[in-house]
Amino acid sequence: MELWSQDGPRLREFPLTSDTPSERQSVGLPTISELEILRDRVLSELKLGKQATGYKTAQKILNRFISELIGSV
Repeated sequence: MELWSQDGPRLREFPLTSDTPSERQSVGLPTISELEILRDRVLSELKLGKQATGYKTAQKILNRFISELIGSV
């Protein structure tokens, strides 16, 4: 099943959260360095310069997302 289509995101039939710590740990999350590489790749695709407000806002949001992911483990 595709997660994304041309019509937009498709809903998955799986829950987004796990109930037990062992279920959460069984999901292999990327390392911080892998997440930072992914963040940089996403930011490089923006049609904005590094000094643009939109770029800086996106960077802050992605950094916050990474810290929340790592903090939830």
